[in-house]
Amino acid sequence: FNTANVTNMSSMFSRCKGIRNLDLSNFNTANVTSMSYMFYECLGLTSLDLSSFDTGNVTNMEYMFGSCNNLKAICVSNLWSTAKVDKSNYMFIGCSKLVGEKGTKYVYDEKKLGHQYAHIDGGTANPGYLTDIASVVSYNLWIAGTRVNSINKDNVLGMLATKVTFNPSTNTLTLYDGTITGQGNSSDASTGYGCGICSKITGLTINMQGNCTSKGATGCNGIRLDGSTTVTGGAYRLAGLGNIGVNVSAGELVVGGNVTLDADGTGENAIGIMGYMTVRPSMTFYTTLTVKDNATVRARGVSAGIARLANLVLENHAITSPAGAVWDVNRHAVCNSEGNPVKERWVIIETLESNPADVNRDKTVDSADIVAVIKEMPDGDKKADVNGDNVIDSADIVAVIKAMK
Repeated sequence: FNTANVTNMSSMFSRCKGIRNLDLSNFNTANVTSMSYMFYECLGLTSLDLSSFDTGNVTNMEYMFGSCNNLKAICVSNLWSTAKVDKSNYMFIGCSKLVGEKGTKYVYDEKKLGHQYAHIDGGTANPGYLTDIASVVSYNLWIAGTRVNSINKDNVLGMLATKVTFNPSTNTLTLYDGTITGQGNSSDASTGYGCGICSKITGLTINMQGNCTSKGATGCNGIRLDGSTTVTGGAYRLAGLGNIGVNVSAGELVVGGNVTLDADGTGENAIGIMGYMTVRPSMTFYTTLTVKDNATVRARGVSAGIARLANLVLENHAITSPAGAVWDVNRHAVCNSEGNPVKERWVIIETLESNPADVNRDKTVDSADIVAVIKEMPDGDKKADVNGDNVIDSADIVAVIKAMK
């Protein structure tokens, strides 16, 4: 996509209200003279990286960011210039959330809506609405193709219903209800290799405050963790869905708290939870999976549910399904009674004292478990078969009621 000869980019993305991210790093704007209405009403944008924009020849910036009412930051480099701009009416009109690098906030003032404020914020001495790209801190964490940085960390996905936040001081990623879908492909590092969640942070904590599904793009992994990670939080479910459900390439994956981790590997020869191994000069395994507290882990894949781990550590937990499945220290996988990795079936790891009437696994038997049974009638998760008769029906509701305290 060669823009070297383009002179007019007016209205290029105007009213593209659903766009959340724009990769403009390859745009050549050296010959552009008009950028009026270029991002007008891009309601989904929360930040813009225009660090590649050379605006030395631009004369018209009218309504360039008009009505971008969710835009919080506009990042530029030393290529940015308004020296030739003579038309900039309402350039920032409606950008009510926009804040410059030094804290200058948008104000509806005729004198502050044009190119006079279209420069890197210098604070009270020289207020502006822009941010120097050099001041932005990027973290080794990608959510739905978006790299987390110091600007978007408090609401990574912007307007999407799925809320995601990151606290860099504690390396805590907090997930709420919703679905995160990867972008790009498995060789594209700039989008997190197409994974819903991709982390290269050692010591990351994923704090579950809702039920979240992390889905990989076509042919990509649901969740990729290139460093020791802990998944914890309330009684919520984190699901990794993709070529590999959850791919852990280094250190230890700890699943604790009250969470349920589902890892569903759907690709050819896929594995639900897969650790990292090398074959040469010798076969070496690097990853440990630890399940503790009141957590539950469920994993399945075409080739194996849980495999290629150095070790599986179960603290007051056991492999409860399928019957007879065990951790095989020699195969480095959860295997069946014949010594082969369990495949195409859910491998389920639960606490040893699990009550079958606690269908939703929140450690309390109450009306919520009745709701869980009803939702899974007639064919649903094995957990809803409270009385063990291989049928999910009203008899299971009676069993729950009997177990209530």
